[in-house]
Amino acid sequence: MLWYYTKLHENDKIVIYAYGWNTKETTGQLLYDKTTEDYSVLKIADNDNQKGAEWALYHLLKVVKKGFPDKDMVIIG
Repeated sequence: MLWYYTKLHENDKIVIYAYGWNTKETTGQLLYDKTTEDYSVLKIADNDNQKGAEWALYHLLKVVKKGFPDKDMVIIG
């Protein structure tokens, strides 16, 4: 499985990433709250479903641990 992440917005409190599942078309959106360390799905990608979006959200933490890069990808499996 493969997720692509592209940072859309960052400020002192939040970071929003677009994501794509098995495609570089990042049509979904995920939010990470820097203060509370909570994360949530803002928009499910066009070729994804709720369960897949939640999985993308789980793997977003790997991107966050890299210091909020502008672009990244996570491969599992």
